Amino acid sequence: DAHYIKDRAPDLNFIELAINDSIDFLNGNRVYDMDENNVYIETIVRKIYVSNPSADIVFVLTGNYERLKSEAEGGETFGEKYINIGNYYDIPVVRCGTAMAEFLSEKNGGTFPGKENNQYPQLWFDYYKDNVHPADMGHYIYAKTVRSFLSEWMTGNFKPTGVTDKALPEKTYCETNGYGKLMMDACMVSPGQLKGTDGLGGFKVVSNDNALMPYSLISETDGDEIVLTFHAKSIAIWTLAPKPSDQTKILCSVDGGAETELEIVYNSGSRNNKVFLLADGLSDGTHTIRIRHTGEKILDIRYFLLYGISESESLLN
Repeated sequence: DAHYIKDRAPDLNFIELAINDSIDFLNGNRVYDMDENNVYIETIVRKIYVSNPSADIVFVLTGNYERLKSEAEGGETFGEKYINIGNYYDIPVVRCGTAMAEFLSEKNGGTFPGKENNQYPQLWFDYYKDNVHPADMGHYIYAKTVRSFLSEWMTGNFKPTGVTDKALPEKTYCETNGYGKLMMDACMVSPGQLKGTDGLGGFKVVSNDNALMPYSLISETDGDEIVLTFHAKSIAIWTLAPKPSDQTKILCSVDGGAETELEIVYNSGSRNNKVFLLADGLSDGTHTIRIRHTGEKILDIRYFLLYGISESESLLN
């Protein structure tokens, strides 16, 4: 979140890029969409540099069994586009997955360990807990790879003049992706900010046992209606969208205008995270939005996403 980066302004940032970082949750199809994913990566990078222009960033690429095996056998290098972003912003890229693939191949006599009776080999479990998460020895290989890479990289990039601010190049992915043009000025607002607020119109704020999504704005009744004031050019909701058999609907109206109906549903057999754009292209200034629940199933809003805003003016009320 932009506020997290802004409040802490870290000077050293490790960004791990693994198997879930190319999943597209926006269209609800859970397909690999690297172009969209690169928008998010570039957004993180640029927000870090805006928060602290002299910050250092390191990309760390890992992977799972299938990707490491493919790379070891001459397949595509995992995270090739991440490497491209790293090169564009002069960010060092530590390829821990590649190092692990080479290490396991060497331990296995020169070839990557294959499955045994369709099960992962014991050699794999010497270094991993499952398909992707390292065990203690796996973490050791990752840490050793990072340390070795950075020791060499810092030797060649030592700046005797001291810390200098980053000269940012032009945006690349965010300028070519429609959603990306919004992401660069985006802010996430938790429903927890509304906790204790009167006039939620039947909606209620509940706590979740989830550090990343600590609160939900819940409606369980057809006809619940909430009116919020915000300062942004676009607004969306991040929902825990239900499977098709449990889909629900909302009607949205901005600044007293006509209502627009949205079906809140995830396009597969289970519920999952999905973003719905409620209003776009608004004028600069303060707006109101009315959200009316018109379905019989549960509506679960995890975040409000505000775009094109000044962070100091981003809060809902």
